[in-house]
Amino acid sequence: IMSYRHPNETLLASYEAGLLQLILEVLKTKQDLKPAPQSHIQAHQALRYMHQNYTTAINMGSMCQELQTPERTMYESFKKLYGITPKNFLLYLRLGHVHEILTLGLENSRSIQDIAYSCGFVHMGRFSKSYKDFYGQTPSQSRLESLQGCPHDTL
Repeated sequence: IMSYRHPNETLLASYEAGLLQLILEVLKTKQDLKPAPQSHIQAHQALRYMHQNYTTAINMGSMCQELQTPERTMYESFKKLYGITPKNFLLYLRLGHVHEILTLGLENSRSIQDIAYSCGFVHMGRFSKSYKDFYGQTPSQSRLESLQGCPHDTL
């Protein structure tokens, strides 16, 4: 004698079987996963720290002290993971913020020097040289083109 099963019971049994299969797959995959090496965790912490504090005077020594990581370890793990040194990453992060402010015309009433200071630069000569080396134009040229509505690559 065949027993009658309500269609919802059949559907429920199918879902349960699928869910059980999914759980087994996740557990199997989880066994294959290894935790991130400590050096990757430290590099991620440094990256987050720089994003949160780029407007302040950050140096490797103070950052590593804050993150409780030796400088050499931080330098090597950051460079290995991201392909760039922490110092250069911080420079490019700051330059990117200044460039965005200048090219989007966000704060046209502020001086470029004030904007650079607010993004963590302390030496205006180094800032200007780094900006020109990276963007191929001076900060003033970027601002002027923004005000004229003309991107620098079309000049």
